[in-house]
Amino acid sequence: MFAAIKEKRSVGRHATLETCVNLHCLIQSHMKEDSGEEDNTGMKEIMAAERLEHLHLLLVRELESLQESYTEDATSTNYKIKRVIDYIHQNYHQDLTLQELAGYVGLNNSYLSRIFKEQTGSMLIPYINRYRVKKSLELLKEGKLKTYEIAEKVGFNSIDNYYISFKKMYGLPPNEYRKTVMGK
Repeated sequence: MFAAIKEKRSVGRHATLETCVNLHCLIQSHMKEDSGEEDNTGMKEIMAAERLEHLHLLLVRELESLQESYTEDATSTNYKIKRVIDYIHQNYHQDLTLQELAGYVGLNNSYLSRIFKEQTGSMLIPYINRYRVKKSLELLKEGKLKTYEIAEKVGFNSIDNYYISFKKMYGLPPNEYRKTVMGK
C-alpha cells in the first residue's frame, strides 16, 4: 500500500493520514485490552508524522505488536493444556509420565498438574486412564483380544489398574461388560 502511495504521488496528505488512522484503529481493535484506559500515543504519532516512511514504520510496529500478542496467546497455559491433551490422545498406548508431559510443554511437573486440574476438572493420571478405558471399548467390541492384551494395547502397565479404571467408569469389569452389554 505504501509503495502504491509513494509511486502515484497523487494521493494527498489528508487521504494518506485518513488511511493510516483507519489502519491504526483496525489494528488496535484486534489488540488485547490491557487496561480500561485508551492509549492515544499511536494516534498522536501518526498525526505528527511528517514523512510517508515514518507512517509506514509506525504501522509496521503496531502490526508486530499485534503479532506478539497472538504469539503470547500460543504459549498461554490454555494452549499448553490443549497440547498435553492432544499428546495424550495420540500417545495413550505408550507409557506416559507426568515428567514427559511437563517437558513436552515446557512446564514443571507440579505446575502442570495444578493447571491441568484447574482447566479440565480432572487430575492428569485419572484423565489418561479414562481415555485409555474409552479406547479399550473399541477393542472389547471386536472381541478378538483377551482383556490383558487390550490393557497392554491401550497403555496400561498393569491389568489390575485396567480392571479398576474400567470398573470405576462402567460399573463392571471388562470381561463382564463384554458379556453383559456387548453380548460377546
